[in-house]
Amino acid sequence: MSSSADTRKVVLITGCSQGGIGHSLSRKYAEANCIVYATARRVHAMAGLPEAGVRTLQLDVTNAEEIQSVVQTVISEQGRIDVLVNNAGICMCSPVLDQDLNEARRLFDTNVWGALALTQAVAPHMCRRRSGCVVNMGSITPLAHIPWHATYGAAKAALHHYSDTLRRELAPFNVNVSLVVAGFIQSEIVQKSIDTIGLKDDSLYKPRENYIAQTIELAHHLHATSTDVFAQGLVKKTLCANPPYAYYTARLSTAYWVMEFLPRSVVDWGITFGLDTYGEIRRGELPASKLIGFVLFLAAIVGLIAWATL
Repeated sequence: MSSSADTRKVVLITGCSQGGIGHSLSRKYAEANCIVYATARRVHAMAGLPEAGVRTLQLDVTNAEEIQSVVQTVISEQGRIDVLVNNAGICMCSPVLDQDLNEARRLFDTNVWGALALTQAVAPHMCRRRSGCVVNMGSITPLAHIPWHATYGAAKAALHHYSDTLRRELAPFNVNVSLVVAGFIQSEIVQKSIDTIGLKDDSLYKPRENYIAQTIELAHHLHATSTDVFAQGLVKKTLCANPPYAYYTARLSTAYWVMEFLPRSVVDWGITFGLDTYGEIRRGELPASKLIGFVLFLAAIVGLIAWATL
C-alpha cells in the first residue's frame, strides 16, 4: 500500500486505448503529478502509457468480476481512489428505424451500465473517506438531437440524468460528481462510428447513405478540439477544490448549451440547415443565396455564444 504521507491524487480512468480521450487524460493526469491507473479491454491498446508513468490494467466495464478486481487492486496498492473517470464508451450511428437492437443494448451496457457499475464499486470507498470525485463523460449529443445518433445520444442522456441525481445523493458524503458535456473532439471514435452505419437492405434511407456518412464525418472538419487540449482543461477542472457540476468543453459545446434555451423548432431548423449546407459546400454545389444564409446563421450562433458568456 502507498504511504499515507503520499498526498498525490489517485486517479482511475476507463477507456484508455491509444487515439482516444482516455489515453490523453491518463498522460495529463500523470503530468499533474497524480498516481494514474488507466484501463482498457486490451492492455496492449494502451501503448505509450507505461512510459509516461501510468499504470495499466485490463478492464472490460461490462464484466463485473474485472471491475471488482481492478478496484481492489487500486485500493490495496494506494488505499484510496480520489478521482474516477468514467470514460469508456462506444459509438454507433444509424437511423432509428434501422438500429439493430442487440447492438443498441451493447452500447448501453458499455456507456451507461458500465459507468454505473464502476461508480457502485468505487463511490462507497469515497463516501467512507468523505472525499472524492466521480467524473462522467457526457456529450452535447443529447442536447443537439443530431440525426443518426439517437442510440448514442439516448445513452448519453441517461448518463446525464444519472450524474445529476448521483450528485445530490453523494453530496451528504462530501463526494463530488462532475458531468463533462463534450463537444466535437478529434478522436478515433468518430471514424469507428462511420464504420457502424448499417442500413437494412430495404431501408428507407438507402438513397441517402452517402449523405449520412458525410454528416457523421462532419466532426472531422469542424476544427474539432484535440484530445490533448481537451484533457488538459478537464484535468485542471477535476483536480480543483470544487469541481464543476457540469463542464461544457470542446468545439461547439457552448453553442449547444445556448440552444437549450431556444424553441425546439428553431434548433431543428438550425441543425438541418447546417448539415445540408455543409454537404453542399464540400460538393461545391452551394448557391450564393444559401451561402449568405449560412454566413448569417453562423453569425447568429456566434452572437448567441457571445451573449451567453458575458
